[in-house]
Amino acid sequence: MLFKIIAVVLFAVVCRHLLVLVDILGFFRTVHTHWPGPCRNVGPINTGSEQIIVTSDGLAFITSGLLTEYRGDTVDPRMKTFVEGKIFLFNFSDPEKDAKALEIDVKFDFMPHGMGLNEDQENGEIRLFVVNHRQGEDTVEIIAYQRKTSTLKHVKTIRDPLFTSLNDVTPTGPNAFYATNDGYFRNSTLRVPELFLFLPWGSIVYFDGKMTRKVVDSVYEPNGISMSSDGTTVVVCMAFQQSIHIYHRQGDNSLILSRELKVQMSCDNVFIHPKTGHLWLGVLAKPHTVIESIGNIEKTSPAMACRLEPRGPPTDVFQSFQVYEVFADNTGLISTSSSVVEYGDKLLIGSISHKLVFCEMETKY
Repeated sequence: MLFKIIAVVLFAVVCRHLLVLVDILGFFRTVHTHWPGPCRNVGPINTGSEQIIVTSDGLAFITSGLLTEYRGDTVDPRMKTFVEGKIFLFNFSDPEKDAKALEIDVKFDFMPHGMGLNEDQENGEIRLFVVNHRQGEDTVEIIAYQRKTSTLKHVKTIRDPLFTSLNDVTPTGPNAFYATNDGYFRNSTLRVPELFLFLPWGSIVYFDGKMTRKVVDSVYEPNGISMSSDGTTVVVCMAFQQSIHIYHRQGDNSLILSRELKVQMSCDNVFIHPKTGHLWLGVLAKPHTVIESIGNIEKTSPAMACRLEPRGPPTDVFQSFQVYEVFADNTGLISTSSSVVEYGDKLLIGSISHKLVFCEMETKY
């Protein structure tokens, strides 16, 4: 009798797990194409625009060349022959021009993923903090943008045993940052079971310029991370929980979870608009097709970009919120939207391993 009870309970648990997976992976989700205005691809990007950050004067930096989220060991072999890790520059003030691949003085493996921006407006210094998937380790590269020559200069490499499977980074100063580990394992052989068994082995770490420590432990698949312009709030996308975590930043840089926003979609990266406080979200519209598209050059996956508007009182702005689906595409204009930024009623929408899209917002949401 006891054996039968245990078997029934295990069967129920497995069935529930499978139903949750089917929902998260979006097997029965439909994406209807609609754009907020004229949209077009931005050349010459064809092999990824995974993360986008933008300065106060409209310079957008874009990471490109992320083969797969599993560090390249399950990717279509054909992609390895022409995919190269790069950082591109796009100028919102001159949007008719293509993006420009920036020269960078590095002599090591460069496969950029997440990226954050530290901008010192007083002296005009721009520093990029870039998650880099080197062969055998994940690092954060601090890179300075040289305005006069429009080139990148490598400043330093940050490495630490706590960087287990880095995804994204957001700086708190010229030498300090928060970063997400989306899991514990880097390679796909162990990474895939970790993902699909819902193992909470991810974390958020903080580097203070000298040492790294965990500030959030035992979380499931934390992805994009961003900090509000006033430095009080840290926002993290929990893609496979279909939620967004809002953390209150403490004086010692520890984080306290203040809200979990159930958005019912898999958000990859988040951009916090510095003036409105709106969250712009790159959304993995149908995650099961994302898995296919990042490993096969001929597959595409639907794309979505959403805006989350906080509507709570000033003391707790995320107490209530409204989500607007601003962009959706199922035509192949872009495959798998990973990030989106807004600047002056214009959008840049990035992808994991596909193209970059520029949109003018004529429709207001």
